[in-house]
Amino acid sequence: MGRLRHVGGRHAADSTVVLVPDSAVLLLGDCFYPPPMHLRQDGDGPDLALVRRLLDDHYHWYVSRHADPMTLDEARAAVEG
Repeated sequence: MGRLRHVGGRHAADSTVVLVPDSAVLLLGDCFYPPPMHLRQDGDGPDLALVRRLLDDHYHWYVSRHADPMTLDEARAAVEG
């Protein structure tokens, strides 16, 4: 069974992720993406700080809306690099 967690963010104030503890999966959707085009400003990019806050050793897979699933190690490398 999944759990919903409101995370907000610049992409949308109502961004919510889905945690699936039984499968060790965290569904990110597009919560960390930049604001929509009509609200975007120079320098807006992915909110990697939001992703860093969501990384958790209990979740081994991170699935975003527009990319292939990543393992925890791949997600850590992506936000630190």
